[in-house]
Amino acid sequence: MVVPSEDITLQHAIDLFREAYGSDPDIAAYAPGRVNLIGEHTDYNDGFVFPLALDLRTFVVGRGSLLIKPPNPKAALTESSAISESEQGIVSFVADKDLAPGEPKWANYVKGVVAEYVKDVPAGKYLVFEAAVASSVPLGSGLSSSASLEVAMATFLEQILGTTPGLITKALRCQSAEHKFAHVPCGIMDQFVSALAKTGKVLLLDCRSHTETLVPLADPDLVILVTNSKVKHNLGGSEYPHRVAQCKAAVEGLQKKYPEVKSLRDVTLEQLDSVKTSLSELVYRRARHVISENARTQAAVAALRRRDYAAVGQAMTESHASLRDDYEVSCSELDFLVSEALKVPGVLGSRMTGGGFGGCTVSLVTKQAVGILEVKIKSAYRARFGVEAETFVTLPSAGCGVVNLKKKEEEKGRRGGGRGAGPIVSLGWGLVVLAAVVAVGIAVARRR
Repeated sequence: MVVPSEDITLQHAIDLFREAYGSDPDIAAYAPGRVNLIGEHTDYNDGFVFPLALDLRTFVVGRGSLLIKPPNPKAALTESSAISESEQGIVSFVADKDLAPGEPKWANYVKGVVAEYVKDVPAGKYLVFEAAVASSVPLGSGLSSSASLEVAMATFLEQILGTTPGLITKALRCQSAEHKFAHVPCGIMDQFVSALAKTGKVLLLDCRSHTETLVPLADPDLVILVTNSKVKHNLGGSEYPHRVAQCKAAVEGLQKKYPEVKSLRDVTLEQLDSVKTSLSELVYRRARHVISENARTQAAVAALRRRDYAAVGQAMTESHASLRDDYEVSCSELDFLVSEALKVPGVLGSRMTGGGFGGCTVSLVTKQAVGILEVKIKSAYRARFGVEAETFVTLPSAGCGVVNLKKKEEEKGRRGGGRGAGPIVSLGWGLVVLAAVVAVGIAVARRR
């Protein structure tokens, strides 16, 4: 996979807006997808995660304003509407406190964020906007395309409202939007890293205190390879909510002997073993994964700080085994990709990443070996499953932000590029440049 430049994805969003509305947008906001190096299914258990932002982003461009509410409370308000190239039909809604989830489901991610931000609208006014979205984050791949859309939309709305609630508040609002409107009980990791990531740094997040520590990953001989299995998942209607419930059941069982326990973050493996007979075998294994994964994550962070990359890789590989056997969120395709990657000299570790049941693997590999790894893993996957796995190399990138479109256009003019001259290219597999033209609210299909 050839990762599109920021300019290409942004230009695609601008072109969509011009085509839909016949004028130029004046706001452009973006947020990245993410890959989690280690620390899976620990975030909603108050644990530790260690993700990094990708150089794959969702852009939201458009315009908006605050209108004065008519004095008659029964008077109709100007609706927002959403239209997506990848979906059928137009979605219309009033962006106010009465906004509720509904059909089509892809629109709920944007609606949810809007609902979180209407509280910032001054009394006597209401929000109206038009927007277009383009994204290079593949859908259903476990790279947090939904969180990147949510955080990009939040950043876009902040420009209209003139508010700056802070990056952590933004992440928490986006998480709340996913809980309430997409009905996915996700942890805070995806939205947090999309909002707060820094170039060249992996972000260690304490999901209880919401404190982050940035750890450099800047060795010139080391890269991260992401491999897309092409098996798509949908966490909202999958086993994901069941895992959350099973972890809650484990905590309730542990509290009978250890009342001080508030989450699996507080539990040692020894404590878990002491109540094993009072838990179902399934709940025990779910808890064992979370507890051991927290320990692996902290060990991997310590190893990265001392540049012991072999130890980081070992923790990643052990994480996959636990996700496969104890948490049971892997699948045959992901297991195969990890197994094949580990056969290649120079691969230090490999694991599934994201919620599971499909999506991507992440491998820590020397730069010298990455080309061989890509060739061998694609060939083996094609022979086994008849599918073209897609790969891309990445390093830690920055979190959300805003583009000065006026300055961008001036720079393009100095280079001789005319209005709308941005190239439209075939972005291949997973660039799934999603484009969704939104007239006041847009969104894209979700999946984490």
